[in-house]
Amino acid sequence: MASILNVDQINNAAGTSAVTIDPSTGKPSFPNGATLPAGSIINYKRYTFSGTQAAGSTAYVDITNASTTYAATVSTSLIRVQLQILVGGKGSIRLLADGNGIFVPDSSYLFYNSTSQGNWASGSVRNVANIIGYYSPASTSSVTYKAQMQSYSSGTDNEFGVNELANGSNPACFLEIMEIAQ
Repeated sequence: MASILNVDQINNAAGTSAVTIDPSTGKPSFPNGATLPAGSIINYKRYTFSGTQAAGSTAYVDITNASTTYAATVSTSLIRVQLQILVGGKGSIRLLADGNGIFVPDSSYLFYNSTSQGNWASGSVRNVANIIGYYSPASTSSVTYKAQMQSYSSGTDNEFGVNELANGSNPACFLEIMEIAQ
């Protein structure tokens, strides 16, 4: 049987306030500016999205729906951004935070299949891309995090694309935001 303890505040041994729990968010606050230890996870969000999209050119284009805004709860936090997506063709993916590159591959960092864009779109060949970037926002203002892709070269045979469905039914595409105390 599970037990539930409902509290608004936890006091220290001396009886003075140590931790207050916000009733609307459930987040703790600490007195005297105390913070969580470095490396603690402050917040975690996972966004799944869907769609099939071709890059279409050698210029970077936004991956549809692979974008979210997040405001750090503490200005000194480190934000970890992870993208998992299915890819095909020959091209690259980058992660941005308010337009600043947090993972930007050089020209030698490419995803590659020896098949054309038509094959990845129909589902016969796909690779899973897992990309992680880090950002220090230095404020508690909202930041837009997004993923972009580009083809290695133009033309259907070399086009790069993304597809979030494995075997047509299991979502395999997500964007995760993790706020880490520093």
